Amino acid sequence: MPGPGRGNSPVVFWGLNVCVHPDRCSPQITHGQFDERYVLSSRVRTGRSIRGLSLPPACTRAERREVENVVVTALSGLRGDLSGKYYSLTSMTEREQQQLIDDHFLFDKPVSPLLTCAGMARDWPDARGIWHNNEKTFLIWINEEDHTRVISMEKGGNMKRVFERFCRGLKEERGWEFMWNERLGYVLTCPSNLGTGLRAGVHVRLPRLSKDPRFSKILENLRLQKRGTGGVDTAAVADVYDISNLDRIGRSEFLLVVDLLQWKYSLEEKLLTCLKCLINAPVMAVKIPNSGQAPKSRANEEGDKELSNPRAHGSL
Repeated sequence: MPGPGRGNSPVVFWGLNVCVHPDRCSPQITHGQFDERYVLSSRVRTGRSIRGLSLPPACTRAERREVENVVVTALSGLRGDLSGKYYSLTSMTEREQQQLIDDHFLFDKPVSPLLTCAGMARDWPDARGIWHNNEKTFLIWINEEDHTRVISMEKGGNMKRVFERFCRGLKEERGWEFMWNERLGYVLTCPSNLGTGLRAGVHVRLPRLSKDPRFSKILENLRLQKRGTGGVDTAAVADVYDISNLDRIGRSEFLLVVDLLQWKYSLEEKLLTCLKCLINAPVMAVKIPNSGQAPKSRANEEGDKELSNPRAHGSL
């Protein structure tokens, strides 16, 4: 009997069905460099589920091990800057695991009730692991929230290079079919990831903007979302946030990355204007003297000094 994804199924690419998205993951970005005074790291990730095997909440131990075997075998054929090695959680020491987690390379054991009640931690850490290339810029998480989590990442703000690597990794032909639906797109464990499953994000330092009460609404209007430094259900450390696209379905991978880049231009280029508006806002409540000259508050004076010094804006 043929294995999952074989038989009469069409040959597909590692994670990308070219019959559906022929050019959607083509790295045609022309302006993909973030200002590294603010952006600490950039990443693009998605998930893929192997057709014929249950999703993690219903996955048996045997199916989970089959996922591990299928994925590791497929990845062993990658060459060049994508070639790498698989590391099973069962063979790692706790210290090695924690170091990878602290460096934002590896996932941790689920502790959220939402995940544990869904069976995500069942048989932990059996058949879980991470595959990464030698530079740790292209990674595959195996049997975390999804069968696979595909990640391209690096320090700094070169989103163009990160996305190009991401697309190349997805296009490596392996002959296995992934769960895909004509109406829903790629099928993943969390409904919020239906469609592309893609999340393009940056770790960015926002000490000023993050303290504004409108911060969440600003991001929502830009179709972006924020997470803590360590991801979902974590706090922001030293004002560093994980900012990424909010939408997953109904748009292509390329357009979702462009959305994030548009945020760079719409937010960074208007930052000084926005700050000046915030600083000048209290003046509206001050009674204007008969001379017609509005008194300058201390906030105004300090704000003008800061705005006149470009070096003062090393962080957003």
